[in-house]
Amino acid sequence: MKLKKLVIATSIFAGLCGYHTAAISGTTVAEVPQMALPLNAAGWTDFSKLIVPSDGSRSLGSLGANYFNSTRDSGSKIVYFNPDSGDNESAEVYWWNGTNIIDSSGSTTNSEGLVYGTDPMHPNEAAIQAFADMSNTANDIRLKTHLTTAREMDPEQVAGGYPDWFLFKRGSKHTRFDTKLFGGRSEAEPMVVAAYGNNTDGRAVFDVGENLNPLRYIDRDRKTHWIHLHLFSIEFNEMGIGAYKFHEDMSANGEGPVTMVVEDCKINHVNGNAIGYLPAKSMVYRSVITNGWYEPGHNQGYYTSGESRAIIEDTIFYKNGYKEDPYLYANPRRDVFSRNIYQGGGQQMGHVYRNIISADGASGGPQMRYGGLLEKSLIIEGTFYAATNSNHDATTWMERDGQIGQSAVVRDNVQLIYQNGQKYNPEKPTSDLRSQPGWGFGLQGASFGSEIKGNIISSAMLHDELTDIGYAGPSKDKYYSYGDYAFRLVPEIYTSQSEDAVAKQFFMKDNTIEDNIFYRTRTTLLHSGDAKNVSNIVFRNNVGVNYDSIALDQVAISKYINPDYPRDPITSTDEVSVEHNRFYTRMKDRKLPFVKNNEVYRSIEFADAIKKAKEVEGWTDPDRTLKRYVTEKLGLQLLDWDDDKILPAEEIAKHRDAGEPYDPTGMKTFMAIATNMRFGGKKPVPSCGKPDMTGDYAWDSKFTAISVVNWIREGFGQSQLTDD
Repeated sequence: MKLKKLVIATSIFAGLCGYHTAAISGTTVAEVPQMALPLNAAGWTDFSKLIVPSDGSRSLGSLGANYFNSTRDSGSKIVYFNPDSGDNESAEVYWWNGTNIIDSSGSTTNSEGLVYGTDPMHPNEAAIQAFADMSNTANDIRLKTHLTTAREMDPEQVAGGYPDWFLFKRGSKHTRFDTKLFGGRSEAEPMVVAAYGNNTDGRAVFDVGENLNPLRYIDRDRKTHWIHLHLFSIEFNEMGIGAYKFHEDMSANGEGPVTMVVEDCKINHVNGNAIGYLPAKSMVYRSVITNGWYEPGHNQGYYTSGESRAIIEDTIFYKNGYKEDPYLYANPRRDVFSRNIYQGGGQQMGHVYRNIISADGASGGPQMRYGGLLEKSLIIEGTFYAATNSNHDATTWMERDGQIGQSAVVRDNVQLIYQNGQKYNPEKPTSDLRSQPGWGFGLQGASFGSEIKGNIISSAMLHDELTDIGYAGPSKDKYYSYGDYAFRLVPEIYTSQSEDAVAKQFFMKDNTIEDNIFYRTRTTLLHSGDAKNVSNIVFRNNVGVNYDSIALDQVAISKYINPDYPRDPITSTDEVSVEHNRFYTRMKDRKLPFVKNNEVYRSIEFADAIKKAKEVEGWTDPDRTLKRYVTEKLGLQLLDWDDDKILPAEEIAKHRDAGEPYDPTGMKTFMAIATNMRFGGKKPVPSCGKPDMTGDYAWDSKFTAISVVNWIREGFGQSQLTDD
């Protein structure tokens, strides 16, 4: 079982199965559900544990006009789809007897004596009779368990309440659906929508174009559904997935929330949100979300709102949120609203991001607007943060339960600070200059009980690999930014907004920022916002190698009265305490009431401050970057313009002729493999030379977050993390 350890402060998931807990000193421990995936030795789901044998009837039940078909076989109905050789008229339905695929007569062989097989995902394709597609099947009981014209069972018409397996041919493009692919009985007995056939043939490709999207649904009325879904090895081409409102819903069998697992899926080149509004208990695992864009509206790699929760693990987010097509433009236009992860909702500690990569989202990194857990992840972005609210939406759980426990845990991550580098041109405005501004992590809003610990935030990539090619660096004027700060504290007053809530204000309190390394940024700590009633913010045992150890907005260091937005400064260590840190800097230590008892190593030249930090801290190689990981650790050569197989030739020529480097950070070379990895990939990842931008690679942990994180941690003398 894939069980993880997690601590939060509010028991919002009491009674759910598949969880484990661990204690953090000074917090209240609560149980948080984990998706209990039955994994094999290679870390993939063992689907033999999910399929349910036939009860012996092999009956499809009665159509009638019933809301729920309760007369069919209770086991997993197996249906195959092959657009190249399938035929909707002659297709058969299959079942599972515990060891073999069987047909409706109970036989393990067809009329010619060919055995169907012992693995539903690898059947004898010469023996089975597949459907071509799901078009024009409105009254086909072979496919739809529940038939109704009143849409009472929409979207669960296909398999609501039953653990059916709908399997799609690998390597084929599936374009035609006339109904939604939702169903399942419980978390342990889900509906499986997966690829079948030779693993080397690739994922099954869903590419619906203007046709019905079978995995996106909007329901504004019902609160109970038969939704328990496991997606496996599907590539969603130019189509997103999601289920609006399901994040609030419960299973119709009364066994907890509706569920979904997205495993080994690639969601690619979506014109809009790639994943949105997942069911209440969901997991995205070993998947890739990339190349998303949309104009004119906002678009995200992952988006949600309301009191949602999700686990996103071992997953790669790359280049989502653009305003122009990344397949057509080398530097597509960016706004300040769209990105890889926009968590516009969430229960208290309801989101878990573990071993994820978030790289080059259009406007920045993960916006954890309602907090959550982020750990062991690689963030190659120009800003990311955790808070307790989103725009004008009410934070119902904080208004209901108060500030008990924690709102965020951000630990053991590495951020390589990125910057979009595009300069302002008043005659031809391009990207919003607030996008990817070159910042570190921010703790915002009325965050409480948060633990920000063990992270490394480094500007080595920004300064060693981007500054010299025109990206703004610490020695140059910024077009937008306070400077590349490492940590930003932005307390904001939250006032109750729910109509039925008693009016109350919430203030930032009880947050600990400790044992982090902030390397080669302009500042270690930047404070802005309103310090009114802020209490017990502890910044300790951190190491900062920075031009300036502490920076503050003018409104934070002196009482600034604005009739529209009055703010209070920090006045004592009872509010914010910056103590027992080590700063290596070229600036004098500020005499501030909340900054005391720190070790400050001051050097006239910043290079000397860096040298001193290496000496005192015992760091052997703190300047490691993704580019160095690709070239030194993996032994690969960087891709160049001539290696790009996606961009139009004229776009390549324009940038190449202008002398622009193709891959100054190694990100494109790394992602050529990382975004093309999958279960059963044809090729092992290369150990030399250049990767193929359109290659088909076996999933390899060297191209996941934790491997890069550990390599960078090693350069700072930090212990190695484990993927558990």
